[in-house]
Amino acid sequence: MQRDHALSFLILAVCAFLVSSAVPASDGRIPVYQATTINQPGSYYLTQDISIASGTGVIIQAHGVTLDLDGHSLLLSASCSGVYAGGWNHIRITNGKISGGAYGIYLYNSTDVQVDHVVCSGQSAIGIHIFQGSSGTPVTAAVEACSVNVPSTATGSIEFEYVSGGRIVGNSVSGSMIYLGNTNETMVSDNTVFASGGNGVQIASSSNANWINHNTVTDNTGYGIVLYNSVHNSLDRNLAARNGVSAGEQGILFGSGATGNIYSFNRCEGNGAAGIAGTAGNTNGGGNIP
Repeated sequence: MQRDHALSFLILAVCAFLVSSAVPASDGRIPVYQATTINQPGSYYLTQDISIASGTGVIIQAHGVTLDLDGHSLLLSASCSGVYAGGWNHIRITNGKISGGAYGIYLYNSTDVQVDHVVCSGQSAIGIHIFQGSSGTPVTAAVEACSVNVPSTATGSIEFEYVSGGRIVGNSVSGSMIYLGNTNETMVSDNTVFASGGNGVQIASSSNANWINHNTVTDNTGYGIVLYNSVHNSLDRNLAARNGVSAGEQGILFGSGATGNIYSFNRCEGNGAAGIAGTAGNTNGGGNIP
């Protein structure tokens, strides 16, 4: 009889543990304890730092997912990725750190996505990459109030490709560039970009009608802000200082195929070459200090 009571107690304890580990928190959020695949919509949160030895820390396979890192870290081994979604929409990733790996956050073919208040550091490829294949409809995306610090050998800190109506706003970026490729009507504003191993901000590959405003772009080894093969962009009230010093390059360059753009009230100082270069075919809106 005593044995039966003990067994019953053990079964109840195990059941209680299983239920408590599966039931959402009192606020409805669902806890994440380890590397996982999310396949249901909802609000999820990390309960602890998670080390990822291979693969991806969190794979999102559902629409309508919020992932709150809740101040915790995804700690990635060399070839890993932190968070990945491919073809899933209405996603938000917020409030934590992703260290190491190849990609911090990689969102492919996913629209209406937001990344905010995330620190990405040490990624060998790209810190935050939002990408839509060239055959698809451009996606909408926002990266705001993030800090991204990658090695100078990385491809980029924040990269948007085939995005329309996006926002890269209020971020601190170092090690590698902010890059727009085939991206339109996107705001790149109020970012600090410094100590990149190449250009600070690069607008290229038919990225048109974007707003590049109020950015502080300093101490990069290449150009501060450069445009290639892109038209009808607006550059307004940016500071480009001490860029391209060893390479003899300007703070702002309108490169090959960059025409029909307007630049106003930008300040260039202490760069490797004076002035704003390649301005033929573009409009000086006044107030620039070369």
